[in-house]
Order: sequence, then C-alpha cells, then structure tokens
Amino acid sequence: MSNVNIKICGIKDFEIANHAIHAGAKYLGFIFYENSHRNISIDKCRGILANIDDKDKPVAVVVNPSFKQLDELAKLGFSNIQLHGNENIEFTRKVSENYSFNVIKAFGISSLNDLNKINDYSNFIDSFLLDSGSTVGLPGGTGKTFNWDIISEISLKKKFLSVRWSKY
Repeated sequence: MSNVNIKICGIKDFEIANHAIHAGAKYLGFIFYENSHRNISIDKCRGILANIDDKDKPVAVVVNPSFKQLDELAKLGFSNIQLHGNENIEFTRKVSENYSFNVIKAFGISSLNDLNKINDYSNFIDSFLLDSGSTVGLPGGTGKTFNWDIISEISLKKKFLSVRWSKY
C-alpha cells in the first residue's frame, strides 16, 4: 500500500484551509499568480497563515517568480515552494541553494519526451508534480488530465510523485 499525500490548491480563506486540514490534506496550496482566479494577495495569505498551526502544510505556488517574490514568500514563513512555470534548471538550482524551501517543480506532460527533463532537475528539487501543461493562458492546473499511460513505466530519481488534476 502506498502513502498518499493530498494537496488542496487555491486556498483563499481560513475556513477552506481549516476544512482541508480536518479532511486530511497534507499540504495547502496558495496560488501567487495574477492570471489565476485563485490568486491570493500577500496580506490575505498572511492572515490565513497566522491561524495555521502546522507550518509545514502551506505551499506557495508560483509561476516564473522573481527573487524578490521568493524573498517575500520566505519572509511569510513558507517552507514549501511549487515552481509551476517555465523555470529552467539554473533558476531552480539557485532557488534550491539560496532558500530553505522544499522545492516542488511542476512539469507539463503531453508525451514521453516531457518526462526526460525531470531527472535533469532531480538534484535541485525535493519532489515533482506532473500536470497536463499550459492551456488557455494558464501554466497548468486547468482540470484537464494528460494521458496517464505515458507515466506507466517511468523510472525517476525522485521517490515522490504527484499527479495534478485540480483546477486553478
């Protein structure tokens, strides 16, 4: 039997965060991407985080962030960051080396070739997330699934695998 960890994304108020925690969510995803209807402001997020006892639960979900944005999220106390954009290996390495975040890197999957790049990132991430990729101006999280047969026989260096099917 496998150990399944659930992350609920798009948290925008404490009531939802509290419900997700009591329902067994391991992680709470806070979206910091202005093009998402689930985007949350730093101030609103700060208020929610102040009421969450387990500081390992929150995950800051960002798309092609600046180091200024990462500095701000680190100051808020996030211990987990999800890079959900086109962050290259060099940028991901800098995040890994310069911050104390647990780094989750999202990868859009549409073919077997998309899986090849994941191992290249493995020295700089703690886990990865597989998504259907960009559609309709969003980097993922659209509710669309990819062909899961693509991943049926993969062998990757990271032990944690998360497949995303929720909607931003």
